[in-house]
Amino acid sequence: MNVLQHRANVAMEKLTSARTSLEKSEARAEAVAIKQDLEKWLGDDRALAAFRKAIPKNSAGVYKGDPVVD
Repeated sequence: MNVLQHRANVAMEKLTSARTSLEKSEARAEAVAIKQDLEKWLGDDRALAAFRKAIPKNSAGVYKGDPVVD
């Protein structure tokens, strides 16, 4: 997370200090790329948390008469 925070801080500095339209468009493109990386990282983290919270079920439930979910 610290790497993404550092990249975001650098991108914001580039956005505020950009003078030409080329510098502004490059800074915006970099900011969008960082935003996408951050969203992916957060999504992966949420998926991992949901996986850890899931109740494990296996085929042993068939012998108990419980429904089995694959």
